[in-house]
Amino acid sequence: MLLSQQEADAKDLGKVKSIRGNNSIQMVLENDLGDYYKVYRDGKKIWEGSKEEFVDNNLEPDYYYNYKIGVYKNNKLIDIISHKVKTKDKNLNKKKQEEHVYAQETDIVTTIGQDYVTLEWEPIPDDDGIYEVYRDGEFLASVNSTSYTDTTVKNGEDYLYEIVAKKEVSAKQKKQIEEYIKNNQVDISELDKEQLFKDTVDEHFSLQ
Repeated sequence: MLLSQQEADAKDLGKVKSIRGNNSIQMVLENDLGDYYKVYRDGKKIWEGSKEEFVDNNLEPDYYYNYKIGVYKNNKLIDIISHKVKTKDKNLNKKKQEEHVYAQETDIVTTIGQDYVTLEWEPIPDDDGIYEVYRDGEFLASVNSTSYTDTTVKNGEDYLYEIVAKKEVSAKQKKQIEEYIKNNQVDISELDKEQLFKDTVDEHFSLQ
């Protein structure tokens, strides 16, 4: 099942967009969720107001922050959205010069509503522009965008999501793997060998 960008957007109801800097995170709430918002970072209220845009400054680089956003309408709390996002690494440009750094440096941003989880990630180099999304080891969907919304979740359950990009390792690394298999007489199928040449990104979190 391949989801197009239009189909993916149709599912992305109530999600939070974030723009990440080294020391700041800007959040924008979409779809007119409410008329008043309260933002908490790691359990502490840091902002409240009617604007659908907020910037959290003076943050540490390369660090995950957990936000909870209370959504109010007519003075009533109608939703609580959890948003987990990581500030950028100020040394990332230097690290990108190293081979396959994307496998370790790609961050997954998670937005959790009452009955959905939205995953967003930066583009991962791959061979066909299609990402495979897994939950707890089971295939969910193939998408040609860098986001996916899971609407089959339950609050309080733990889920392990994995985004798989089909990108072969470098010719040098491929040769090293082939030599290791040959020298150690490892009995391996072509399918298993293909998996050795695939890079993945995964993120684990609880819905609460």
